[in-house]
Amino acid sequence: MNKIEKLSHAIRDLINSPWKRDILLKNETSWSKLCASLDTIEDVEIAIKEYKTIKDGTYLIFYGLLQGLFLQQGAIFNLNDALFGKKINFKTDYPDLFEIREIRNDSVGHPTNRKNSSFHVINRAALAKKHAQIIDYIPNGTPKTQNLDLYKIIEDQCTFIEKILKKVEEKLIKEYKNHKMKFKNKKLIDLIPSTFDYYISKIYEGGEFGKIHLRMILEIYNKIKKGVGERYPDTYAKDLFEKIDFILINYSCFTKKAKMHLKIWKL
Repeated sequence: MNKIEKLSHAIRDLINSPWKRDILLKNETSWSKLCASLDTIEDVEIAIKEYKTIKDGTYLIFYGLLQGLFLQQGAIFNLNDALFGKKINFKTDYPDLFEIREIRNDSVGHPTNRKNSSFHVINRAALAKKHAQIIDYIPNGTPKTQNLDLYKIIEDQCTFIEKILKKVEEKLIKEYKNHKMKFKNKKLIDLIPSTFDYYISKIYEGGEFGKIHLRMILEIYNKIKKGVGERYPDTYAKDLFEKIDFILINYSCFTKKAKMHLKIWKL
């Protein structure tokens, strides 16, 4: 696993943490875009590895390589947009990546009619696994050639994709730390008194004494429920406590009378 794949996996772990996932899932379209972007970034890394194992260069390999690099840039663009609502301007922010986009557009994107009315062909005689040459025809101008070092192009792409992913990871980590700081002095464990086991033991005695202690336990439970809801809103908290409530009502070791009170209090 290379650095890009490791960063992609680290970002997956961060966005799937309850504190972030619940927020992201509010917009299913953005969540789907985010997941598709991470998959594509990793898929292109697999494609690059496969490219490097091939012995000879062919048109299909050349087309596939440049299209894959272009797709990976599109994925990093959409990843940033889905997570932070910010768009990357490759031309100004990452000119090296923009140059790769231009090479792709010249050679395998729109070679027969570029936006500046130029036309481009691949020099068949110069096509190899590591090198290629594009001949550029510009109206009223002298044809020019672009000599491409394909391994250098891959290296440049990886360098800047890694840099962008590292920024994404750092921003998510910072968000997580800021989230934790909100509850620095509100530890959930502090809501559970040292006498909690004693309260549970008294439930078995039944009667009013058992009922009093059951109420005390449920008060603690509700405080914890509220605390978790503040830390992990919406989907995660809701699903978690629905399961706990179900267990309390149906599978707890409480007496029948205690179970009856749970149902009456809808807890």
